[in-house]
Amino acid sequence: MLKTTLKATIVLLLLLITSATIQAENHPTEVNSDELYNPVPAIMHHISDAHEWHLWGEGEGSVTIPLPVILYTEGNLDIFNGNWISGISAIDEARLGSQKKLPSQVLENKGRNTYYFLPLILGIIGLLYQVKWDKENFFTLLLFFAFTGFAIIFYTNPKPFEPRERDYAVVGSFYIFAIWIGFGVLALYEYLKNFANQKIVAMAVSIVSLLAVPTLMASQNWDDHDRSNRYTTHLNAQAYLESCDENAIMFTIGDNDTFPLWYMQEVEGIRTDIKLVNTSLFATDWYIDQMKRATYDAAPIPSQLQHDQYKYGTLDVAYSLEHPRFKDSVMTIKNLLRWIASDSDVTYVDTENNTKEKFYPTNRIRIPVNKQKVLENGIVAQKDADKIVPYIDITIDDRALSKNRILMLDILANNNWERPIYFSITIGNSASSFSYLWDYFQLDGLAYRLVPIKTKSRSGQIGRIDADILYTNLMEKFEYGNMNGENVYMDETNLRLVMNIRNNFSRLADNLISTGDTARAVRVLDRCVELMPHNKVEFNFFMLPIIEGYYACNKVAKAREVILTMHNMFNEKLNYYAQFDDDNKSAIKNDQQRTMSIYNSVVKVLYANDKGDFTDKISADFQEQMQNPKLR
Repeated sequence: MLKTTLKATIVLLLLLITSATIQAENHPTEVNSDELYNPVPAIMHHISDAHEWHLWGEGEGSVTIPLPVILYTEGNLDIFNGNWISGISAIDEARLGSQKKLPSQVLENKGRNTYYFLPLILGIIGLLYQVKWDKENFFTLLLFFAFTGFAIIFYTNPKPFEPRERDYAVVGSFYIFAIWIGFGVLALYEYLKNFANQKIVAMAVSIVSLLAVPTLMASQNWDDHDRSNRYTTHLNAQAYLESCDENAIMFTIGDNDTFPLWYMQEVEGIRTDIKLVNTSLFATDWYIDQMKRATYDAAPIPSQLQHDQYKYGTLDVAYSLEHPRFKDSVMTIKNLLRWIASDSDVTYVDTENNTKEKFYPTNRIRIPVNKQKVLENGIVAQKDADKIVPYIDITIDDRALSKNRILMLDILANNNWERPIYFSITIGNSASSFSYLWDYFQLDGLAYRLVPIKTKSRSGQIGRIDADILYTNLMEKFEYGNMNGENVYMDETNLRLVMNIRNNFSRLADNLISTGDTARAVRVLDRCVELMPHNKVEFNFFMLPIIEGYYACNKVAKAREVILTMHNMFNEKLNYYAQFDDDNKSAIKNDQQRTMSIYNSVVKVLYANDKGDFTDKISADFQEQMQNPKLR
């Protein structure tokens, strides 16, 4: 039985090699990663799809494919993000539906890799070959494969849809399957040597196997794994640091916006005067102790809490419990820290476990502002002196504060406006991430500066803008490398990263236009489109203010050029969505609605600023799509 199975598998491999060759010649672009996603129980769905299938994708006939169709996400296993394809049309269409009318952004994506199942099949042949001829060692390898694959996933239990692929956790199983692929080559030789000269068979099998697996995988993977001439991470980290004034303190979070900054300071010696405070690590006593020491050219953080007051197991959390004495009153941040630092029983509350926990009596906190120091230390420019408020009132969490939040408030309480304080632009979108200071932020590049000037955040845009500072940073100081280079591949991580840059350019242009500085505004808009063209960074929602900016500066031709690019993209996507029947509409409903919504917004901007044949043509095409019964 095993021998018959082995023969059938070898024949299937040969047929698929032939099929793959025909497919590559006749249908070089008929592949996609779209899948109609049907949920299964979470753990099984996560193991079978998100991890083990990606294991096959790296070493066998499928791949996790990034597709920046609408959003820049990966690994979600929905119809647009992080699915796999074989490259064989009949199989892919059976799983994913029609592969025709795919948007150009999908067809031209370098991450669309197809292996035609050849590595997978060769590995299975090798596995069966070892089962037959070497059972003892097979079970050893199988155990290794199971423990470095399935068992690790069960043991670590990673949640589905992480910020990035976690396939490195099961890399050991990749090695084992690679061994089976090697055995697959031997199995082909052992079977075919009976039909021809052994030397000829050996050479033929070796050549075919090299072409079918490593050569195919190298040719498919090279362009989207090639990082040469792409310096976005390096230059982005430098831009974070260059966003800050001298002797600054910058709060970061996690690893993505911290490790590259550490590298720039440690290895390249750039902006070693800045004290970087990672808020994720700021909940540990050892890291707080590090922050209280000078590093490079940066002074220690200003802080009044001592080691014994925040050591492990101490002050892990402080609970909010309103005290009658402080009802409807505001406590200064200095007094809050005195309360937190106090050993008095009055500052503790008894819990159900007969333990005492720290609490704070009010969540309404005031940070006094020393206007003279603010101006002397350059935290606010002299031209904005009249905008400085006498104090900053904030409302902290009404349930509890974790240790890292308490230490952040400790810095704010003891800085006394001596050093500029910044928050990285990616630190988070919850109020606690910014210590409830959103309305007192100033966007200086890839960091927000804390300033005693109140600016109500609106439409998701945080903080105010000092046009001179932001213009200098974006247009003169920051370096962008060649991220718009022809051979540079912008993967999903980079695409998410540059959205902040595109948004910053549009905000700066809008600010310059509001003050009548249209000459600089046009330069900003042109630079934005030049750095992030559509073929590198898809024109999305963030392009709406770019279009409006061009119209406001009377650059109609440039506005129309952007609109026409987006118009073509919208129609490609909608024509693709229209192929789905009613049973599968739910899979694309949200993305279709999002596309229609942005399309509608573009048409509205066009109607408000432009008249004539161009507007009529775009509007007519939009109305045609709106009335398409297949899109309802």
